[in-house]
Amino acid sequence: MRIGTVIKLAKEYMPDLDDERLLEAYEFARDAHGDQKRNDGSPYIMHPLSTCAILLNYKVDEDTLITALLHDVPEDTNATIKDIEKHFGKKVAYLVQGVTKLSKVYYKHNMAERQIESLKRLFIHSAEDLRIILVKLADRLHNMRTLEFVSIPGKRLRISKETLEIYVPIANLLGIWEIKSEMEDLCFKYIYPTDYEKTRELVETSALQNDNILKSTVRKIQSVLKSKRIKAKIQARRKSLYSIFKKMLHTGKTFHDIYDLIALRIIVTNIDNCYRTLGIIHQTFRPKHKRIKDYIAVPKVNGYQSLHTTVFGIDGTITEFQIRTETMHLESEYGIAAHYFYDLSRSAAKDKETMPAIFSKHAEWAKKVLAIQKEVSSDYDFVASLKFDVFQDRIFSFTPKGDVIDLPFGANAIDFAYHIHTDVGDHAVSADVSGEYLPLSTQLKTGDTVKIITDPKAHPDREWLSIVKTSHARTKIKEYFKRQGSTKNYKAGLQLINSELAMFGYDKLKKPTSEVLQTIFEKFNVTNMKGLIVSVGDGTINVKNMIHGFYTDEELLGKPAVTDNITNKDLLSRHRMDRAMSIVLGNEELSEKAAYEALQIYRVNVSIDANDRVGMLRDIAMKLSRLGVNIYKVGVSNTPKKHVKKMLLKIEVYDLDHFDRAVRAIKSIKDVIRVYKDR
Repeated sequence: MRIGTVIKLAKEYMPDLDDERLLEAYEFARDAHGDQKRNDGSPYIMHPLSTCAILLNYKVDEDTLITALLHDVPEDTNATIKDIEKHFGKKVAYLVQGVTKLSKVYYKHNMAERQIESLKRLFIHSAEDLRIILVKLADRLHNMRTLEFVSIPGKRLRISKETLEIYVPIANLLGIWEIKSEMEDLCFKYIYPTDYEKTRELVETSALQNDNILKSTVRKIQSVLKSKRIKAKIQARRKSLYSIFKKMLHTGKTFHDIYDLIALRIIVTNIDNCYRTLGIIHQTFRPKHKRIKDYIAVPKVNGYQSLHTTVFGIDGTITEFQIRTETMHLESEYGIAAHYFYDLSRSAAKDKETMPAIFSKHAEWAKKVLAIQKEVSSDYDFVASLKFDVFQDRIFSFTPKGDVIDLPFGANAIDFAYHIHTDVGDHAVSADVSGEYLPLSTQLKTGDTVKIITDPKAHPDREWLSIVKTSHARTKIKEYFKRQGSTKNYKAGLQLINSELAMFGYDKLKKPTSEVLQTIFEKFNVTNMKGLIVSVGDGTINVKNMIHGFYTDEELLGKPAVTDNITNKDLLSRHRMDRAMSIVLGNEELSEKAAYEALQIYRVNVSIDANDRVGMLRDIAMKLSRLGVNIYKVGVSNTPKKHVKKMLLKIEVYDLDHFDRAVRAIKSIKDVIRVYKDR
């Protein structure tokens, strides 16, 4: 794209654009970058121009376009922020400086080694002025589009992981679906190339096979809506490849089990017609059980609103409909940008006090970041909390009075209890979930009505710290145990350590060298052994992390198996590749194949005591399959208790963390009584 085309397209929605100022910014950037080239050999100025082209879709203002043209100047040339301020004013200089700060956020090979302060600046600075993050998202999207020209495999992998874990969630939280979806698919292409190609081929084949059914469905719906005097626009909707892959991965289902082969979007004039259209679709086609979602009454955390329904369409073809108003559609496609640039005049857009309430809703995530920063002590916990509290998909459950409780996906009744009040969490004993009494560890889902059952004599269990998902609940549980005093926590810490050691066949803690012990103390920010044990007891230190500081994977899991004899390489491969990425990210020159082949696989015996029921083994197999844990052998025997069976599983895992996740997954299954490593 040329600067003349950018100016022409910008003037279509911004008639008062100062095209001379925009042209001056282009020439300033072009001259500053000089002979610099992109990896594909093109002049560097083509990158800021392409960033501009992406932003034109969101009808951004003049200062944002100028910022896009100048965003790499301070970082990559001799021109300074002061030079930019002199030529283009304080506001543009502020925006360019904000984008430059975001450019310093890098993905490190170890989560705890990321540049946490830069990450915090990214979130907080973005909340100060939306345009900064919009420019950064457009910049990153163009970089992903040209990633094939980066020659080093490890670097491509790092950039893709960085994009998927940092920028995709931000685009999602801001509701900018187009950027989120395209970036996800581009990341998918480089992180899991084989899975990407398989999914792409399946989607393309399926689309060709169902083209006639799609056209017939559109004609039928147009006809029936017209007969009911409902004005509507009907669009075919493309699902992102990554969303299909992710759904297959999480559910264990095949492509044809989960993929809505026909996906249509219906845009109507008002909310009443949304619900009328839903009823008409259900009169025309038989709805699929439990596949109706009302995001109008209960919007998603990023503000998304629509009615969703899946039906058995023409010739029984599974068909998904999204029904929304024009306003909802605009927000769905462009997110907060729709309000910032479409709904406000240029002068109003500069005044944050005039922004609609939706801006505050979308900026809510920045407040959560600040809250997490106050609640957690370590950088690792900060990032881990971000992943669950901010970046995770959300669920909406209800109190008995109908109040909506917004929690991250995977949250359980304990998280719900602490969200209500600290006292409710501290004294919780069970949960009434939609009329059924269930354990507090029960994972909640959207639509659940939850009542927490309390007992004044009850108190938190230290096991909760490994179960809860929200940093708020974890912080409150730790606060409770810290109030117990060092003596009680020392005894509790010893008990936790001995219990964990017993699981691996040890009766006492290994005595390391003084150098190793000092490293352990520094890692956990304690000065002596007593402090370490107390910190385990009060929940500051996870007992599993502490034990792993003293022992290697081989000491705890046994000798690794011969890689050539691994029984289900396909099942393990994706999860092994995730693990290999951490090695590649630490050394970008190392090939992915070399890192993959360097990984070890351990075969570990696990004993499970469980109530005998139909489907128990199936449930265990499903849970482990989703984690990439292969079951190498299985045996079942009786126990002295009539209705209790003992299962002995030999499972294949790639490290202690993988094993821990497998054990936790089994423990979460209904009717499982006890899980432990068989000696």
